[in-house]
Amino acid sequence: MLDHLSRCFENSGREILELHDSTVHECLISCLQHLHIFRPQSSGALIATLESVPTYLFDQDRHYSSTKHLQVVVLDSLSAFLWQDRIDEDRKRLDIASTIATTYQTDSTFLQKYHHLVERLTHIQRTFDCAILTSSWSLSSVARTADGPSVRPHLPAIWNNFCAVQIVVERDIIAKFELSISAEEALREGPQRLKAVQENRFKARLNHWGVDGWSDEILQKMRGLGKDREFSFQTVQNGFRLIQP
Repeated sequence: MLDHLSRCFENSGREILELHDSTVHECLISCLQHLHIFRPQSSGALIATLESVPTYLFDQDRHYSSTKHLQVVVLDSLSAFLWQDRIDEDRKRLDIASTIATTYQTDSTFLQKYHHLVERLTHIQRTFDCAILTSSWSLSSVARTADGPSVRPHLPAIWNNFCAVQIVVERDIIAKFELSISAEEALREGPQRLKAVQENRFKARLNHWGVDGWSDEILQKMRGLGKDREFSFQTVQNGFRLIQP
C-alpha cells in the first residue's frame, strides 16, 4: 500500500516524503478499512461466504464501506481446495459403488460446487457491478504459439466459460550457462545473471488456449493490441511494481 502511494505521488510530481508520517499512516488505515478479507477453509465454506457477501455489505453496522462502491472481488487461489474436492468425490464414488441399493447420480458433487460458485459470483457481479479477479495454479506446461502462450485450464468447463479473460503469469526465464562456457566467462557473466534473478521480474500475457475456437473478429482485435497484450512487473519489499515498457 505504501509503495502504491509512493507511485501515485511520483506520477503527480511530488514525493511522499513531503507528507508527515502521521498523515501517511492515517491514509493507510483509512484505505485498509475498506479491504474485507475472508478465509474460508473449504470449497463449501467459500460458497457460503460468497452467498453471505451481499447481506454483509448491505449491513451498515458491520463495516465502514457502506458509502463505497464495491470495486473488485478477489479469490486467491481457486485451486486451493481442488485436491480435497477431488478426494471427496472419489470417496463418494467408492461409497456409492459399495452400496448396491444406491443409484449413482450423473451430476458429481465436484462439478456442482463449481456450478454453485459461478452462480454466487454472477449474483455478486450483477448486484454490485464489480470485477471478479481470481488466481489458480498451472498444472500443465506452457505451450508457445505464434500469438502467445497457451496453457490448458485444469478447472471444469463451467468455470472456464465464466472467465472473460485468462492471463498467464510467468517469471522471466534466465538463460542458463552454455555447456561450452569457460570459467572466466562464467565469472564475468555471473553478476549480471544474479542481478536478473534478484530483480524478480514477471510477465503477464493473455492465455491463447482454445484460440482455434475464437472468431475472426476476436483474433483481429487481439492481434491489433500488439504489445498491449502483455505487461511486466516485479516483486519488491512492499508488494509489486509495474514495469513501464
